[in-house]
Amino acid sequence: MVNKMNGYRREITERYNQMLDDCYEDIDVCGMLWSPSTVLYRVDPIAYRCGINDWLDSLETDGLYCSERELFSDEFEEEE
Repeated sequence: MVNKMNGYRREITERYNQMLDDCYEDIDVCGMLWSPSTVLYRVDPIAYRCGINDWLDSLETDGLYCSERELFSDEFEEEE
């Protein structure tokens, strides 16, 4: 299923969000904690989209993602 907000499959956005949330601590806004992925997505959606593109390019360079098939390396075998 494609995420209508950014045009990527749900799996891609979930993995990107998980990566952001694993790399950065929750953000305190007036005593309320927010995940880094949520804050970035809501505060600067353009930076979020640029970040996801850069992240996918990096994964593809490392052989962990195939943009033509829109699959991660651990999904290659599942498709065949």
